[in-house]
Amino acid sequence: MTPKDDFEILRLIIDGTESQAILTGQLLHEAESQEMPFEFNDLVGYWRKGKLYTSQLKHTDGGYLPTKSCTWTTRYQKDYFGFNPELGAFEINSNIINPIRVDLDASMALESAAVCIAVHPSGREFAVGTLNGTIAVYNVDQGKASRTFRANQSRVWTLAYSPDGDLLISGHQNGELVKWDRNGILLAKAITCDWVRSISFSPDGTKFLTSHRVKKEETTPSIYHWDTLTFRIVETFIHVPRTVWCVRYLPNGKGFVSGGFDQKVTLWSFEKNDVAWSEKKHTGTVTTLVVHPYGGIVASGAWTGTVKLWDVETGSEVRTIEVQSARIYGLSISPSGRILASGGKESSITLLKLPECSVINRFAAHAGWVRGLQFIDEHTLVSVGSEGICKLWRLSQSLPFSISVQPYESSQEVLNEFRRPLDSDDE
Repeated sequence: MTPKDDFEILRLIIDGTESQAILTGQLLHEAESQEMPFEFNDLVGYWRKGKLYTSQLKHTDGGYLPTKSCTWTTRYQKDYFGFNPELGAFEINSNIINPIRVDLDASMALESAAVCIAVHPSGREFAVGTLNGTIAVYNVDQGKASRTFRANQSRVWTLAYSPDGDLLISGHQNGELVKWDRNGILLAKAITCDWVRSISFSPDGTKFLTSHRVKKEETTPSIYHWDTLTFRIVETFIHVPRTVWCVRYLPNGKGFVSGGFDQKVTLWSFEKNDVAWSEKKHTGTVTTLVVHPYGGIVASGAWTGTVKLWDVETGSEVRTIEVQSARIYGLSISPSGRILASGGKESSITLLKLPECSVINRFAAHAGWVRGLQFIDEHTLVSVGSEGICKLWRLSQSLPFSISVQPYESSQEVLNEFRRPLDSDDE
């Protein structure tokens, strides 16, 4: 039976209840008493069209469907499920934890405490940098190390694969920058001023950025721009004083964003050859940054346990989330741009649904600090801990809001979604 065109009778019944929600059986009974004999399939039809929201779903061969014992409402309420036609996916509107299944797929011991991680563009392997200078490359399918190599005994602060996956660059505490080929053969070395804190490749892979520690009394550049082929510095940036913990290229290659000891998030424009905007809204050192895969939004994490999301165009703060009470060391956004993962000193990993930033899971991940994490694909997350363990996590593929997720078409579409008021669906 197809959904009836006249939805008004259902809306009046539901909105007339004290809580603006009503059980399936009661709703159908009330509709029948008003000589409008709806059936359960009619309710499901309206739910699919985004007119009704429900408190419970079950997984069937045909996908997710409401249960016959669930409660219905005509507007979003806490923990209710509904279909968003604009997104093309089911959404959960909630401000509390809505657990989803996250399974530990593999746990791998390292030679030393883990410090950083980088995922190969193919998604088939990832590299881990450790305290004793060792770099270990792990096969995702096999869940074990395929090769290890080391240029020195200095801590590996950061790792980055080139976009084509042919190169791996490591940055060390002694200031060394090392270029490796895919098999771990050392190709080149360069000495920088001090600790190499982060590395970020340009989208085309021809250049890369590095950020560094700068002592209080020094005025040396804190960000370097390198030519990948020659492994030489082509320009430097000193617009951000003191240590810069993190630097990230924008997906369009027109600039980069940085964060560090000065508690600022700063965006530099290559076109203007100047700072586009710089905001000091964090109250602690900015330790990590991640740019939305489709652009438009940048997320920053700080020592205070706070995550902030920024509008790339204007520098305005669009979201603030108190994720934990201690330092955040890792942020990653899933390839679809719909899930943000965060980890740090509290040893747990938090998963947030974007753009609302509602918590969809928080779980104990490591015995030590979570020193880094990255999505490998939409349902696979890798994390490394200071206790010397690397873990692969599999996210349940039965997330209602991850079904039929339509890809963004532009960074502007991402911005529009984040700029929309969170309570707009309640109007």
